Amino acid sequence: MKLLEANLSILGRRFPEVARLVIEADPEPDIRFSSSKNGLQIVYETFGEREYPLHSTIDPSREARRLLQTAGNSGFTAVYGLGAAWHLEEFLNLNDREVLLIIDGPGRLRSFLSGRDYRKILGHPRFGMLIDPGPEELTDHLVHNYLPGLHGGFSFICLPALSIRRRERYQQLKRAADLALNKIRNDFSVQAHFGLLWSRNCIANLAYLQDFPAASDYLSLFERSIKKALLVGAGPSLREDRELLLRMAEDSMLIAVDTALPFLQQLDLKPDLVVSIDSQFYTLLHAMQPGSLDIPWAITLSAPPALLRSLKTPLVFAGGIPLELALARKTGLPIMDTRGGNVLQAALSLALSSGMEELTIFGVDYAQPGGIPYAPATYVDRWFRLRETRTSPFLAQSLGFTFEGRSGQEIPEYSHLYPCGRLDRYRENMAAYLKTCSGKLKIRGVSAPFLSTESTPSSGAQALQVLLTKDTPKPSELLREISEELRNNAPGTVQLIYPLISFLRKQRESSVAVPGEIIEEARSLFLKFVSLYAGV
Repeated sequence: MKLLEANLSILGRRFPEVARLVIEADPEPDIRFSSSKNGLQIVYETFGEREYPLHSTIDPSREARRLLQTAGNSGFTAVYGLGAAWHLEEFLNLNDREVLLIIDGPGRLRSFLSGRDYRKILGHPRFGMLIDPGPEELTDHLVHNYLPGLHGGFSFICLPALSIRRRERYQQLKRAADLALNKIRNDFSVQAHFGLLWSRNCIANLAYLQDFPAASDYLSLFERSIKKALLVGAGPSLREDRELLLRMAEDSMLIAVDTALPFLQQLDLKPDLVVSIDSQFYTLLHAMQPGSLDIPWAITLSAPPALLRSLKTPLVFAGGIPLELALARKTGLPIMDTRGGNVLQAALSLALSSGMEELTIFGVDYAQPGGIPYAPATYVDRWFRLRETRTSPFLAQSLGFTFEGRSGQEIPEYSHLYPCGRLDRYRENMAAYLKTCSGKLKIRGVSAPFLSTESTPSSGAQALQVLLTKDTPKPSELLREISEELRNNAPGTVQLIYPLISFLRKQRESSVAVPGEIIEEARSLFLKFVSLYAGV
C-alpha cells in the first residue's frame, strides 16, 4: 500500500485525471510481480488460463536495451505496455527522448503501481501517459504533441509479450499511430517548406498593421439584401460551367479564390471579394489584370508584403500559423479558418460565417481532368500558352505539370482525372468540413459526386472569430514585446517559432542536429527578421 500511495502522490501531480481513475478502480488480479534470474523485478500477467511474463525472465535490462535499439534515433517514442518499466528507464535516460506510455485500464495501472516504485519515471518531464485511448484519441494526441521539427523521428514500441497476447489491440494502436504520422508528415513538409516565408512575411506586414481595415469592414461587404452567393474555385470544370456562372452572377454575390480571378475577369465578371491564403510571391500573378487591385481581398497576415501594399482594400486575417494566431490575440485581428489547407475551403468558411443562406460553389474539382490542372486564363494556363511551341504544345506542358515530382509512382488504373495525393487530401478535408455545415449548398465540379452536402442540425460554420483587445499596440511595441518573450524563453514561444524550427530541421536533414541548437538558431533568425523589418 505504501508503494501505491507513493506512486499516486506523483501521478496526482502530473496526471490528476489518471490518478482519479486509478483511485476509483479495483486492482487487476491477473498481474503479479516476481524476479528474473539476474534478480530484477519482472511482471507476470494471466491471459486466458495461462500466466506469461511481460519481460525477459533472464535479463529484462538487456531486453530493454534491444527495444531501445529498435527505436533508433527517434526523439519521440510511443510505448504500449508498462510492466516493470525497464524499457522506459532506458528511453528516458537519453537526453533527447520524449516518451508516451499507452496503458490499458486503470485497474491494470493500479496493480502495477502497487508492486514497484515508478516515481522517477512518473515525475520525469519528458514522460507522458494515455490510459485506455481509443484510436481517434491516440491519433489526435500524436498530431498535437509529436513535432518533427523538435523531436526528429518517431517510433512505436510494444512490449514483445503484449504484441503477441494483445495482438488486436496492438495493431489497432499501431494503425492509429500510422494515421497520425501521415497527417503530421504532410503538415511538417508544408511547415518546413514555408516556415521561413511565413515568419518573414508576418513580421514585414506588421509595419502596416494600423492601416488594415477592421473586421467590421469585412462584414459590411455582406450587409446587403442579397443572401445568395457564388463561390468560384479555379478547377478546370469552369470551362463547361461558364454560361451557368454568367446567368447566376446577375443576382448573387460573387466570391472568388485568387487563382480564379483572371478567369472571371475574362468573362467581364468583377468579384465582390477575392480570398487568398498563399504566402508565395507568385500570388501577385493573380492580381496582374487591370482592376484586380481595386477589389476587396481577404488575405492572411503571411501574404506577400508586395501584394498587401498594392491592394486598395486589403482585409487582413490571421490564418492558422502560430505566429499569426499569437498576433491575433494581441491585436484583435479576425481569424480565418485555414485548417483545410486549401483556399476554396477557407473562402467557403468566410462565406458561411457571414450569414449567406444559399451558396453555389463552382470549380470544385480537386482533380486534373484530361491532364489540365487549372481553369482557362489562370496564371498556369497563361504561362503554358506563352511558352507553347510546335515541339512543346500546351497539353504536353500541362501533363508535365500534372506529373511533376511523381516519377516512378503508379496509378492503380487509368483515370482521366489523373488522381493526386495532395488534391485527394484537400477533397477529404472539404468533405469533412461540409458535414459540419448547414444551409443550402450546391456544388459543381468533378468532385461534386464525392462531396456530401446534407445539412446537419448545427449552426453551420463557426462565426467569424475576432479576439477583442482594449488597445491595439503599435507594431514596434508589439514586436518588441514578442522579441522579449523569445529572449526570455517564455512559455509558448517555441510553438511561436515552430515553422522556422521545421524549416531549419529540413535544411539539416543530412546531418545530426541537436534540438536545442535548432531552437536557438530559429530564435536568432526570428530576431534578425524583427530587426531587419521593424528596426526593433
